[in-house]
Amino acid sequence: MVASAGLVRGDRVGEPLESNPRLRMFQVPEMVGRPDPGCWAFQPEVAVGCASFETDSTALVASASSSAHYPPWAYVLPGLASYVPAPTMYAYLARTLMAAIPLCLMVGALLRVRSSNRGAGAAVLLGLTPIAWFSMSIVNPSALAIAGGLALWAAILVAPPPKRRFDLLLLAGWITTLIVRRDGPLWVLLIVSTACLTLSIRPSSFLHRRPTPLNWLFLGAALVPVATASITGLNGTNLLLALAPIGLLALDWAMSRYQFASDKKSKRRQVFGWVLIGVLAILGAVQLSPGTFSPSLWLLVASNTGNHLQQLVGVLGWLDTPVPVVGLFLFWIGLGALAALAFLDDSVIALGATVAVVAMVVAAWVLEVGQGATYGQYWQGRYSMPFFVGIPLLLTSRRGNPSWRSERLDINAQSEALGRLAWPVGVIAWLVMNIGFVGAVHRWAVGIGGTWAPQRWDTWGAPLHPIVLILAHIVASTGLLLSVLRPTEKQITHE
Repeated sequence: MVASAGLVRGDRVGEPLESNPRLRMFQVPEMVGRPDPGCWAFQPEVAVGCASFETDSTALVASASSSAHYPPWAYVLPGLASYVPAPTMYAYLARTLMAAIPLCLMVGALLRVRSSNRGAGAAVLLGLTPIAWFSMSIVNPSALAIAGGLALWAAILVAPPPKRRFDLLLLAGWITTLIVRRDGPLWVLLIVSTACLTLSIRPSSFLHRRPTPLNWLFLGAALVPVATASITGLNGTNLLLALAPIGLLALDWAMSRYQFASDKKSKRRQVFGWVLIGVLAILGAVQLSPGTFSPSLWLLVASNTGNHLQQLVGVLGWLDTPVPVVGLFLFWIGLGALAALAFLDDSVIALGATVAVVAMVVAAWVLEVGQGATYGQYWQGRYSMPFFVGIPLLLTSRRGNPSWRSERLDINAQSEALGRLAWPVGVIAWLVMNIGFVGAVHRWAVGIGGTWAPQRWDTWGAPLHPIVLILAHIVASTGLLLSVLRPTEKQITHE
């Protein structure tokens, strides 16, 4: 919030704070960044009500932020909220403006996959774990990154209507995922590569049927991270991340030579080549990272993988609000069901998704080591969500259909078993999002060790009682589930 309010006032980097080089000072309205979370942050047993929720003024004061070095593109809309005349309006308006673009991207993705198969819609709901919803409800660039990743996955895996000249969802997902975070270009590379390799689709096939000006937009967006890195600090790691989409050119060339090869020798050579490229990329990242190579640091980072996987489902707030364990179990049961069905229907899909998750974990290790910290807990699960949010959807895909080789989308290509699995997976997704919400409200109201009787919970400055918030969330999430899983007219005719 502080960095966004400073940005729209023409101050992108702020003034350094002598006592803490990580922090930058900005002249922003006093209400921005309030309340101070110091009394409860990283202390899950302490309720949020310990902070002062008194109304602050709109007068300019010096406020600190550690987010000044991030790409600025996600900060413009929420920053505009800091110009409101009344301080009580600011926080809700800033979060609403932050959520506006992610909401459009999510709706576009859900509409796209719903036209394919109800199982795909349920998979998207499962992929939108509590940490995804939470990130989209606060001022944080991860909100745009996660929604952009979902839009990109949906646009690649499910073809647009046959009469559409260009795919706006694909372009929006591509641009958003690329530019809002420094690691965005890497996730774009992994999303497109995973989908193309698993479904045998060349990356260039997404451009052949589009007008030339639109193709230039794809290229122009790919150059934005390079320009951003040169402005925010062109060190080795940032430059390597910004140039990651170049790997798609190599992938397209390789697939043009080998994707139709039927002999085992050619396929083994292709697999070996990609493994070699991955190893070289890791070695390059290690070489460009600050400091010297430290095996103990790598072991420390790898040992925290379990925490990262937990955070993919949800550890909210200041990493002090874990989703209840039952929510974690339900999520992995739902994902396991999709993986088991994919293995029975098309083992290549299941294998591709498994390799993708492994690649995501290794990428997290490399990115954590590459940023130079030595405490082994810099990386958070939500940083990987732009990629992971599409894994459940990938598990509902089947090679050849839907495909960019087809002239039109064929919903009959999906297995009947996937349609029958839609409701169980959808209900699991509904349970996970509501369990996460109730757990978060409980932690903020009374701390994780407090009573589970909601009538005794504190409102922590919210305008509505927690019981009202929980009931509203249940009603809204139920409406979302029903709208996604309700069969379309085309699906009813098919059935």
